[in-house]
Amino acid sequence: MKTTTKIVLLIAVVVGYVLGRLKKGRWALALASYLAGGRR
Repeated sequence: MKTTTKIVLLIAVVVGYVLGRLKKGRWALALASYLAGGRR
């Protein structure tokens, strides 16, 4: 895996965790979908 890929993955996990803890699961899912779709 490239270093940039690892960094993006780490950021996505951290953001998802924080949003999940803040009870913003819908926003976390939308953000994850956007990021996953935009990285192709």
